[in-house]
Amino acid sequence: MMRYIKIVLLVALAPLMLFALPGGMLVRDQAKSPRYHLASSFFGVAMLTGYSALRNARRMPVLGRHAQEEEEPRWRSMFEDVPFPVLGYSLAGVIDYANDSALQATGYAKEDLIGRELSLVCPSDAMAMESDGRVFPAGLITRTGERRNVLWSVVELRDQDGAIQRILRIGNDVTERTKAEAGRDAALRELAGAKQELEAHSQYLKLEYEGAVHSTEILGKSDAIQYVLHKIGQVASTNATVLIEGETGVGKELVARAIHKSGPRSGQPFIRVNCAALPSPLIESELFGYEKGAFTGADRSRPGRFELAEGGTLFLDEVSELALDVQAKLLRVLQEGEYDRIGGTKTRQANVRIIAATNTSLSEAVAAGRFREDLYYRLQVFPITVPPLRDRKEDIPPLTQQFLERFSAKHRRTVCDIPMAVVNRLTAYHWPGNVRELENVVERAVITSAGNRLTLPGDFAKGTIKNGTLPLNGFVTLDEMERRYIQQVLQRTNGQIAGQGGAAEILGMHPNTLRSRMAKLGLKNSGSR
Repeated sequence: MMRYIKIVLLVALAPLMLFALPGGMLVRDQAKSPRYHLASSFFGVAMLTGYSALRNARRMPVLGRHAQEEEEPRWRSMFEDVPFPVLGYSLAGVIDYANDSALQATGYAKEDLIGRELSLVCPSDAMAMESDGRVFPAGLITRTGERRNVLWSVVELRDQDGAIQRILRIGNDVTERTKAEAGRDAALRELAGAKQELEAHSQYLKLEYEGAVHSTEILGKSDAIQYVLHKIGQVASTNATVLIEGETGVGKELVARAIHKSGPRSGQPFIRVNCAALPSPLIESELFGYEKGAFTGADRSRPGRFELAEGGTLFLDEVSELALDVQAKLLRVLQEGEYDRIGGTKTRQANVRIIAATNTSLSEAVAAGRFREDLYYRLQVFPITVPPLRDRKEDIPPLTQQFLERFSAKHRRTVCDIPMAVVNRLTAYHWPGNVRELENVVERAVITSAGNRLTLPGDFAKGTIKNGTLPLNGFVTLDEMERRYIQQVLQRTNGQIAGQGGAAEILGMHPNTLRSRMAKLGLKNSGSR
């Protein structure tokens, strides 16, 4: 508007400056020439034109206000009956309009709302989000202090010069929909969490079921194994903590399962944790579980093995491998029957029987400072020591027969006969890997045997020696020592037994005696002569 006024004034005053001011053409030349009369006429016309333009320029704001005043009732009537809250306010943030929907939504009467600041019903932080035509979520504060969730759209009302005169807010109350969606999302999250927890339960129980299916009953007639069975019978009916000690592969898990199966918790889960197979940072979360957001990557809550074993038995294999901080938390469970999830604030009760197992001496670990003494005594309420296989060799034949039947069915073989020579070789072996090694040897023999008779693989008892695993502090049996020595001599003679330079001559034996001895030791010599 000011630009138009300046232009009009310039046009109107230019002739005056040219002709009438002191020093101008009219004054200097005293209007003697006719051409100055013509200029004077032009000057008059210009003055009239300038005056008319100036008058019109002064009337433009008034005309604009009249136009706006005529337009305002139209948009007011248009928004009055819409089902959305509409608020109009000045640039200073003072409310000057509110339709019926806005009054109903806020709970205010019109006289209580008009003239008040917008912050009364709209949070101040929403003011910074305003932009013409933009839709943004913000709150609406009612008279009772309730905060409603509203999607606002901002409309700027401008005058003819483009200047903002006032602002309209048009809202859509989505509070109920938001609550419904939040409830739905919470239900979906709860359902997803329950599904994941159920899947975790199913996965663990499936593994435990498979382990139970593949495990066998404790077989043996030796005094050593009968004593173990006697100890199982004593403790199974109680809820006492049991510590099972023994070398690797003697069947400590089998003893733990027998205790669980014979006790009052037999119908509840049996959950196994191999403490040596899990890294130290993970073992705590595996045992006690964690809450969502407890650490990086914890996008959901997850139950631990204690929760999975609720009401049943938790078998801690290789318990000596637990870190000291985890040992302290395990001690709390044994003493108080309580534990916490990682990142959780709710203390949980543990109704779990604990059976621990170790292949090392816990007393030595306590002396070395690797194991807590108080936890050691808590675990050793009822200790059971499982003897190694070399101390109960009379149990090897029934174990071999059981493994043979299982693996023949598994691999669809017809092997059913165990020659006495095979039994003798198995009984004479020292079994550093105990029952687990026997199981593996029989399975490999079933695979390699041709026909119905079990034949031991050619590398039997070799792999263990080559790997440097020796029983009884590095000593081997006399038969094994003799067997290896005869093998070395045969290799030296390229398999020659009789004759000059043969193995029999070197060993100082009759060739037939050597052959009989080789048969007894299970030695084969493809190049014998």
